[in-house]
Amino acid sequence: MEDPKRLILAFVLVMAILFLYQIFFSPNQSPPPRPPSEKKEEPAKETKEEFSPPGEVFTLENSKIAIKLSNYGGSVRSVYLKEYDCQLLRDFPHFSLTVLEESTAFRLDTLIWNGESQPAKITFWIKEGEFLFSRSYWLEDDYQLCSEISLPPAARKFSFAINFDRGLSFTEQDTNEDYNHFRVLFYKGKMLKEVPFRKLKGEWKEKGDWDWFGFATKYFLMVVKGEFDSLRFVPAPRRVKSTFFSTPEEKMAFSLSFYPLKYKLLAKRGEGLAKAIPLGWPKFLSLAILHLLLFLHSLFRNYGLVIIIFSFLMKGILFPLTRFQLREMRKLQQLQPKLEELKRKYKDDPKTLNQETLRLYSIHRMNPLSGCLPLLAQIPIFWALYSVLRSTFELRRAGFIFWLKDLSQKDPFYLLPILMGISFLFQNLLTSQDKKNIFVTIFFPVFLTVIFLKFPSGLQLYWLTFNLLSLVESFIFQRGGKKWKR
Repeated sequence: MEDPKRLILAFVLVMAILFLYQIFFSPNQSPPPRPPSEKKEEPAKETKEEFSPPGEVFTLENSKIAIKLSNYGGSVRSVYLKEYDCQLLRDFPHFSLTVLEESTAFRLDTLIWNGESQPAKITFWIKEGEFLFSRSYWLEDDYQLCSEISLPPAARKFSFAINFDRGLSFTEQDTNEDYNHFRVLFYKGKMLKEVPFRKLKGEWKEKGDWDWFGFATKYFLMVVKGEFDSLRFVPAPRRVKSTFFSTPEEKMAFSLSFYPLKYKLLAKRGEGLAKAIPLGWPKFLSLAILHLLLFLHSLFRNYGLVIIIFSFLMKGILFPLTRFQLREMRKLQQLQPKLEELKRKYKDDPKTLNQETLRLYSIHRMNPLSGCLPLLAQIPIFWALYSVLRSTFELRRAGFIFWLKDLSQKDPFYLLPILMGISFLFQNLLTSQDKKNIFVTIFFPVFLTVIFLKFPSGLQLYWLTFNLLSLVESFIFQRGGKKWKR
């Protein structure tokens, strides 16, 4: 007869993994439908921009960031984070200005403005008819670009639109990961609203009274702050077209901030920015795990080694629960002959069979479900750990040994998930009393291996180490004598 505890273990783990898989890795995550006239293209792949804007280029930079500005539309042309070697906004006129007057629109976004570079500040101006417009840019700090648009008195009755058509660029080798993490964020008070790009179905509008709103990929965040009347978002292939409307009295000002999704940095800056990091559930456990990983890295300076040490710590913390679980499972296995005997004796009397089975459990002081309780206690820990290892910025481009050059990417040779599956198979062969149970013994390790193939190698390394420790633990339980089994 199959071991019910092993089946319950397998079922719960399968459901947990499938749940996470459907949320984060479902192959049906497709972009919003395109009009028939548009050419079909892969949604998650970045391509080179076909349009290179004309005009003169000006640069604002510091030790952290380099921002190119263009007098074509007086716009932001590109944003480059030096420390992380990534282009967050690619070569294109971003945040250009359009003036709206009922049925009339001044297309200032396609005109060549005059430009002047001053110390730590760049100013553009243009005269359109009787109206003189000017806008200035400067760096407020390491990550924040500020912009101010001065308006002539006669133009203050107009509406103004800031246009952002390209969206935050994908920076990672696995663009599907960036695509799956691409979100539009809105923050006010202590509430964060997230709109995943893959769920966008059409144009939608928001009020402009948010403390800030922004765009996030897997590892980077752009925050927009300003006094806007309304915001409009339209999904397009690989991006979100955004327009921010305002009717200012004298000046129109807004700021753009570009951050890595590093918890300590964002928490220090406040304003709810740290909430943009997807820490999963339960959040307090995710934060505890994250802080522990960062602390271990301050000691050992290698995230591969940190993950291995963390696996040992987790196994030690969970050891009492695992020991209790294995002990209860062993008791149940020892009762199997008596349970089989009861089934044969009362095969035609289910009510008596149930009563006698419960009496047998009572005599031996055991609950058939007690072996599952430690497993249920572990599931929130595994969920929190999954969220942290999958999205922790510090693992980005963090190498370990030999072929593992980036723990945020999958194992290029699939060695870690294959070894993990083999270790799980050996553990099942060692602990399962019913070798005929193909699902638990063979299929489930194969299933897990397939699921883990494209997971980040940091997560694969953790599960492999944890499985090897579990294999040793199971061997000790089987061979370690009565003292260990008490």
